[in-house]
Amino acid sequence: MSLRKRGAFWHIDLWHRGKRVRKPTGFRIEQETDAQRYHDELKADLWKKPVITGHSWYEAQILWLQQRTRSYTQRCRLNKINRYFKNCALSEISEESFDCVLNTFNTSGTYNRYLNDIVAILNLARRKKWIKATPQFIRKKQTKGRVRWLYKDQWEKLYKELPAHLKPLALFSIETGLRKSNVTQLEWSQIDMQRKCAWIHPDQSKNGEALAIRLSNKAVTVLKAQEGRSERFVFPNKDKPFRDFKNGWHSALKRAGITDFVWHDLRHTWAAWHVMNGTSLQELQQLGGWKSYSMVLRYAHLAPEHLAKVANNVKPISRDRHTKASHDLELVA
Repeated sequence: MSLRKRGAFWHIDLWHRGKRVRKPTGFRIEQETDAQRYHDELKADLWKKPVITGHSWYEAQILWLQQRTRSYTQRCRLNKINRYFKNCALSEISEESFDCVLNTFNTSGTYNRYLNDIVAILNLARRKKWIKATPQFIRKKQTKGRVRWLYKDQWEKLYKELPAHLKPLALFSIETGLRKSNVTQLEWSQIDMQRKCAWIHPDQSKNGEALAIRLSNKAVTVLKAQEGRSERFVFPNKDKPFRDFKNGWHSALKRAGITDFVWHDLRHTWAAWHVMNGTSLQELQQLGGWKSYSMVLRYAHLAPEHLAKVANNVKPISRDRHTKASHDLELVA
């Protein structure tokens, strides 16, 4: 609500065309009707003011989208930002405006991802000379992300409690490691049953690059059971993809006695099981479509066995051996 109580008086706090308007009404708490009338008149006056000419935020972000294929998550982030700035001229938007919007996000990681997109769009606008300079933002320090995964008995208990319509979605997710949106939006045109492969298009991928998925035997079994349910979508909800199934998911978690677990943790579970069963981190990176090796290092502690064979390499080195090794290196060079 843009009319708020502060102390003994009513104050106005609202957004208009990307700018925050905050001011006291001068009316006391008991004068709510007068304060509301003042608020409504102020909003009407703001909309009567002529729009500042120049390029808009919407133009800048459309240009940025046209440069190359952007990922599904990037486009979702833009949709949220556009709630505040879609009809705003770039000249109207201040650093404070963006700061107020960014600070509504809970985690530093989310804050930085939104900020990266905003800065990229503003930098493009600056290169086009639509604005003179890009505001200087300070990125938040990120802590390492958690790795929450399930043991076999926990997964079996959760799977048993899932409603029928979520069981194939969850099983396919844990067998492929695909993100939630990639599973719910999956189409039959992206599946090759003979080669046991699936493809995620660049605009559906988090990193904006195409991803080829090798399907396990269980994943293929899930797909075969889904055949005939829809001509287009693999996991349809009345010929449309699933949008939201929080109620069924949270109820199943509660019945299974599992806490602090979200749908994306099925991907963590898939990765953890892979590593603990001998899949190397390099192989995991390719299977999961991570762009950087640092992203898969979070799973390294789950498989210390790959370091066991070199753990005993800490042996004293004689002076003669060191001299010979240095000489051999010089010959190679």
